[in-house]
Amino acid sequence: MNHLLDLESKLRTAGSAIGRLETAFARNPSRGIQSNILSLRKLQHNLQGEFAQAADKVGRDVCRYRLLEDRPSLRSFVAALGTFQDAFSQTFESLRKGSPRDRRNLSGESYYLSAFQLAYGFPGSFGLAMTIPNSRYSLFPEMLTLLDQAAITIFDVVTSEASPTSVANTINVMGRAPIASIYDWAKVNSDNDTGAGVEWLRGDLTTNNVVIQVPEFRSVYRSLERITDERTTEERINGVLVGADTRSHRFHFVASDTDESIRGTFVDAISDTQQAQLPARYKAILTKTTEFKFATNSETNTYVLERLERLPRIGDISV
Repeated sequence: MNHLLDLESKLRTAGSAIGRLETAFARNPSRGIQSNILSLRKLQHNLQGEFAQAADKVGRDVCRYRLLEDRPSLRSFVAALGTFQDAFSQTFESLRKGSPRDRRNLSGESYYLSAFQLAYGFPGSFGLAMTIPNSRYSLFPEMLTLLDQAAITIFDVVTSEASPTSVANTINVMGRAPIASIYDWAKVNSDNDTGAGVEWLRGDLTTNNVVIQVPEFRSVYRSLERITDERTTEERINGVLVGADTRSHRFHFVASDTDESIRGTFVDAISDTQQAQLPARYKAILTKTTEFKFATNSETNTYVLERLERLPRIGDISV
């Protein structure tokens, strides 16, 4: 680990020296300065390879993230990395739980296990190298870990420009939480006109390497704004029917347990042949349709009353 920290220090020193020389070269171009820059870049490249191998020996992968913008603002830089981290952690949490997650609550353990640690900056647009502990399977080193799968999932959604198929597959396996966080990452980069290059290294092996330009990010977030997740369930709720209109085919029902006010439509649950009393206690059999919008991270519920089952009377009033 001490060797890894020593390499981090050397990489930072080399990066700072390159920055100073490039500034000097811009003011006073000379072959001597240019030669020194080339020598330092070669040293930096060698140190980067040595760093990746040293990280691998202590069970860490290296994620190299480049903003495809030479001089990004601090706000856009922090927003891009922050939303990428959140998308990664949300996806990892779903994989770790082994079930779809719709809420973006993140356990402390998953946050810790999926957190990137800053290592060093590097040239090439605006780059930052990060490390993350990633378990190795001694008997089957080619097996994908949960962290590997999280990265693959995110890159698949983004590089497919959030096709309905890739989004549907992710929702079915992992739920809406990862998709909502990927939407945030894409929108931030689109709004700030920053593309991203993400390279995932394990020793001298590149396990993932993607480049997402601004138009691709824009396509992703616009696609997700159009795509909604819709789920239909049957609800059986005890309560009081307090309103019904056979002309507009609308009803108003109040749940006994929660006092929730439920409004919706019906077809023939209430009619001349299926009469109801107001107010009166019923078991309402409802079809509930929940629509989730990724753009606003909001849910909208609509209800259709299928039928009513009368409960013991408590002072019914005929209408």
